Amino acid sequence: MVRTIILISSLFMSFFAVAENRAGTDPAAPVMEVTYDGVDGDYLLFTVKATVATKSFFVIKNETGDDLHREVYYEGNSIRRIRIQKTDIRRIHFILSQKKKQCSRTFKVNTQLVETTHVLETAN
Repeated sequence: MVRTIILISSLFMSFFAVAENRAGTDPAAPVMEVTYDGVDGDYLLFTVKATVATKSFFVIKNETGDDLHREVYYEGNSIRRIRIQKTDIRRIHFILSQKKKQCSRTFKVNTQLVETTHVLETAN
């Protein structure tokens, strides 16, 4: 009986020691900064700065959930310049996922065409 109690208690303590080690090695959540840089012709320009502790997945989606861009980031820091064709996009979602942790940024896009008319008097 004493052996059984000692065996159970040692298994119990071993289980919590393993669980504690796993929790201590859990990588930090990914960090992402996205800035809008303007327009170049038919493209929206963005700069994405990311810091990840382990392999992470970066995806850009439109408002309907379609992928506009997808790539894998590895441990460390990265800076990417992204060009997205502005066709009929209303929202752009930037998502950086690392295991069960996620960092996201969303941008609303509103494109307006402005017609300008200039009338100048000319000498005959």
